[in-house]
Amino acid sequence: MKPLAFVALLALGIACLASSTAAIPLSLTPKPHPLVIWHGLGDSAHSQGIDELISQLKEAFPGLFVHSVNLGGDSDADDRKQGFFGHVNDQIQVACDQLAAIPELQDGFDAIGFSQGGQFLRAYVQRCNTPRVRNLVTFGSQHMGIADLPACQPTDLLCRLASTALRGGIYTDYAQSHLVSAQYYRNPTDPSAFANYLAKNDFILDINNEGPSVNRTYARNLAKLDNFVMLMFDKDVTVEPKQSSWFASYPIRNASDPEEGNGHHGGDDEPTPLRQSVIYTEDRIGLKQLDKRGGLVMELCHGVHMQIDPACQLKVFGKYVGTPQLAFVPDAARHTWARVLYTFGGLRSEEFGGMLATSLAVSLSMWLLLRGIVSLVALPAKIVQRRKEGEGRIRLL
Repeated sequence: MKPLAFVALLALGIACLASSTAAIPLSLTPKPHPLVIWHGLGDSAHSQGIDELISQLKEAFPGLFVHSVNLGGDSDADDRKQGFFGHVNDQIQVACDQLAAIPELQDGFDAIGFSQGGQFLRAYVQRCNTPRVRNLVTFGSQHMGIADLPACQPTDLLCRLASTALRGGIYTDYAQSHLVSAQYYRNPTDPSAFANYLAKNDFILDINNEGPSVNRTYARNLAKLDNFVMLMFDKDVTVEPKQSSWFASYPIRNASDPEEGNGHHGGDDEPTPLRQSVIYTEDRIGLKQLDKRGGLVMELCHGVHMQIDPACQLKVFGKYVGTPQLAFVPDAARHTWARVLYTFGGLRSEEFGGMLATSLAVSLSMWLLLRGIVSLVALPAKIVQRRKEGEGRIRLL
């Protein structure tokens, strides 16, 4: 689906949310947590579709501040070009500096990444995260890379130029520092290509901690999220495999495999689910820690790549985006409450009356705990006082 078409559909659905909140006075609703958007391949920060989406979000959630990551400066055309050409690591650093300089984001924000924008925002969380992301939402993103390159629209000149350059080799020094799609290309069914990936890639391999040394900061930062929401499209043929949106990947094949070592991924080659993969079992980037407290959410949307229909929108908006952040509740207390709720009740905090009710419940729990601690501390003094009073009565008698 073309970027403009999917964003227009998304904006239309959000307009319906706006009508349901219009009757609530602005003064009675807490201010929503700010939002950052990173668009997908072929789109730009201020395309007509993205601007319409931002307008509808602000209407649906009064007081919402929205920033769209822009790598092209004053030029929307340059920003679109950056989606095809550039060194992703440099682009992530530009985004880190950009977001850190925005006053409205200083107390944190929620983030939505469309397609490749999803893994880029995840890289922001793992590498920078200042200001901190509360909820990270990714639509159809390629978290475990792609095992095949997406096809181009006949009229998309930039895409065709990038595709032509990729024919010169995905793992050349040029491709790995100038062609964006090459920097998250990962095909474990081709032993030769996968060996080159391990030797040459410095983006998706790095943020997935697949190298010989593990960067523990990545796991700590990602585990600071309240929620990591990953949405996959059931008819997605753009992302190969589509389950990469849920961190699934084809099994790694050996060169000795007669039929499976030829780079094809059909037949019995089913992607390995996240919870059976090394990235999860060894908790290389913090996904297992998130999962234990119900903060790892995998949702399925019906449709092709980036077909975000109203049912898909309801999985995110008003639940993980557009909700207030109560700063007086510490992150550690909120995360502990979420783990207790999920472990013993099987509920996520968003299902427990929403973020506001959860924050209030945490606040009440903290107050009761503090009151209990104060009572315990004061108990010995009370006992001593009562003994003195008893002794005084005995003397009077």
